[in-house]
Amino acid sequence: MDDVLRIAMVMAGTGAGGMEKHTLELSAELAQQGHTVGLLTHPGFASRIPPTVQHLAVDLSRSRRHPGLLFSTWRHLRNFRPDIIHAQANKASAIVTTLRPWLPRCKTVATLHNEKSQIGMFRDFDARIAVSQLSANLLKPWPTHVIYNGIAATTLLPIETSAWKGFPPGPRVLAVGRLVPAKSFDVLLDAWQSIEAPLVIAGSGPLAEVLQARLLGLGLHNRVRLLGHRDDVAQLMHSAELLVISSRNEGNPYVMIEALHARLPMVSTAVGAIPEILPADALCPPHDSAALADRVAQALQDLPATRAQFAPVFERAACEMTLEAMTTQTVAVYRQLAERR
Repeated sequence: MDDVLRIAMVMAGTGAGGMEKHTLELSAELAQQGHTVGLLTHPGFASRIPPTVQHLAVDLSRSRRHPGLLFSTWRHLRNFRPDIIHAQANKASAIVTTLRPWLPRCKTVATLHNEKSQIGMFRDFDARIAVSQLSANLLKPWPTHVIYNGIAATTLLPIETSAWKGFPPGPRVLAVGRLVPAKSFDVLLDAWQSIEAPLVIAGSGPLAEVLQARLLGLGLHNRVRLLGHRDDVAQLMHSAELLVISSRNEGNPYVMIEALHARLPMVSTAVGAIPEILPADALCPPHDSAALADRVAQALQDLPATRAQFAPVFERAACEMTLEAMTTQTVAVYRQLAERR
C-alpha cells in the first residue's frame, strides 16, 4: 500500500444530521489530501458531494438485509477495489459485516457515532473509531480509537440579525437542532418559564407544531421564538451570548463544536461526549427542566465569568477539534492497518 490510499466510505444515513456532516466533510478532506475516495451513499446526496469524491450511489433507505441493496453495495465496492472500507455508524457497519466474506481483500474500519444498544456489527472490523470516550466504552473489550469530531476553521464577522427582533433587552440565548424528541426542546421550553432572557431555537422538524403550541400554552411567545430552518447558524452564534443544548442523548454534537469555535459559552445536558469537553459547572442531567433552568440562570448571572471559564475549552477546540485534526487521526488509523499486512 503506497502513500495514496483508495478509501471507500459507506454511509447509510439519509438525513442531514451530524453523522452525515461528518462523513461528507471527512470524505472531502481525505480527497483534498490526495487520497482516492469513493462515497457509497444514497443518490440524494449527489449535490452535496464534491467532484473530488467519487459518488457510489445506492438506495440505502432500504432494509440493511434487502438483497438489492446488498448486491448493489457489493458490486460498487468490488469495482472500486479499495484499500480501506470505512463504514459510518450502525447500519453501514451491519451491511459491510454481512458482505465481508465476498468483498475485495482490504482492511475495514467502522465508526460508532452515538450510544446504541446493538453493537454486535462492530465486532469483526479491523479497527473501530468512536467519537467520544463514552461511545468507546460501549465497544469494550474491542480496541477502539477515540477521535473527536472537528470542523473547518472559518472567520466570520459578527453581523446584526433580526432573529431576536421585538424581544425585550437581555442576553441573547440560542438553541440549534432538529425538532425531534432526542433534542428535548419540550424540556427547554419548560425550563424557560423561569428565565427572562430572549431565546431563539433554530431548526425544523416533525415537532414544530407541537412545540409552537407548547410555547404559546406556556405564555412564552414574548421571549421565545422558533426560527425554523436557518442557513445562518454560524452568524446566529456570533450574535448570541449563550448556547443551550437540552438533548436527552447525543454522540459528539457538531453544534457544540461550532459554538466552541465561535467562542460561544453554553449550558448543556451531560450526554454523549459533552461531559468530556465542557466544564462541569456548565452541565446538568437530561430530562430535568428545573436543573436546566438553574444552570442557565447561573451562566447568565455573570456572563464575563462564564466566558472566562470557557477560555481553555475554546483553545482546546481550536487546536484539537478541527477537520484537519480529525482527518489526520483517521488516516493514522488507516496507516496502522496498512502496517499489519
